[in-house]
Amino acid sequence: MYAAQLPVVKQAAERALEMDSTLIMPRVALGHALWEHEFDWSGAKTAFLEALELDPDHPDANLFYGVYLMTAGEPERAWDYVYRAAQANILEPRLQSWAAMLAVWTGSLPEAEEMLRVARLRVGADSWATERLIANLRNQGRMDEAIQLLLETGRDTVAEPLDDDEFWALARGHREAVDRHIAAYVEAGYSLHPARIAYWDGRYDLAMDYLEQWWPGQLECPSRGRVWLLADFPGLIDRPRFQEMMDVAGIPWRESEVWAQMSD
Repeated sequence: MYAAQLPVVKQAAERALEMDSTLIMPRVALGHALWEHEFDWSGAKTAFLEALELDPDHPDANLFYGVYLMTAGEPERAWDYVYRAAQANILEPRLQSWAAMLAVWTGSLPEAEEMLRVARLRVGADSWATERLIANLRNQGRMDEAIQLLLETGRDTVAEPLDDDEFWALARGHREAVDRHIAAYVEAGYSLHPARIAYWDGRYDLAMDYLEQWWPGQLECPSRGRVWLLADFPGLIDRPRFQEMMDVAGIPWRESEVWAQMSD
């Protein structure tokens, strides 16, 4: 469904730009479609940068270029753009979610936490901001504070074991619970998410095994999953099979390629 929509988005964006070349959102939409559907990294970058040139503070232009850089293996640069968008729109859950994700990779958790605390004061304790803040504290290893916030939301951590959430199981180092989550996804017919969980748990060989089960199905149909390989599994960069996957998807992974394609 998602992949089928992107060609339509691309056509609509191109028509809009033919009528008015100063429009920003069609440039963002065009960049998105070129990048996630056609894997045209150069064309996507041009579209995003043109949008930013028209308005350097535009939230979606900053967000999508930041996410683009993230999937290209440039999380530090990506953080600058996503943070700018999130900081200017603290009450926007979508932007705060992206900032929280990138904060884990870039070590920017304190900055993300500050935005979430401001959002929580404005939208209330019983809100998405609290859930994001709990995840932020968990990712910092501040488990006691995270659990206290969890209890304040009314959840009973005894009746509803924390390990029923895969991320809590990972954070607490409960390997048996982690394996239960992996097995449940495998039984349901998934292989990409089991690869992610195994990777987060530090079991890179197991993650690669699941990726090798998932990858053949991606060669027949364009899928957004392909552009996230390097962003989701940076620790696998030295593995030949993983390198082959990125080469097929057209994802720049060699240092020289990343520098040539991503530097402004």
